[in-house]
Amino acid sequence: MPAKNIGDGLAKIQPSVHFGEPPLEYINMSASDEWTEWHLTPRGWERGSEKEDVAGTKKKDAPTDCVMSVKHRQLIPAAGAPLKETNELLWTSPDEAEVRSLLDQFGPAPKKL
Repeated sequence: MPAKNIGDGLAKIQPSVHFGEPPLEYINMSASDEWTEWHLTPRGWERGSEKEDVAGTKKKDAPTDCVMSVKHRQLIPAAGAPLKETNELLWTSPDEAEVRSLLDQFGPAPKKL
């Protein structure tokens, strides 16, 4: 009996499940995308919600006396790409004098996770 070719009959196999397109988050997936929200209060900058690649997102409400919220983000868009860091202003109190006073006292938002 002749040896059977491994590929014989494979064209006849039909998948039983159609997976369709992968979710958008997998198509646009970065190598790393982590962030921490920082809240300026009369006590200084306080850590808020944060996202870590491995641990996921940890939600934490902003303090009630917060006058400014900033998100520090560290992104590596693809394997081998350089680290990109940003501080994005999320919210600021309409009381500009209080915001300025606290910024003068405690400085800008931390640039760390």
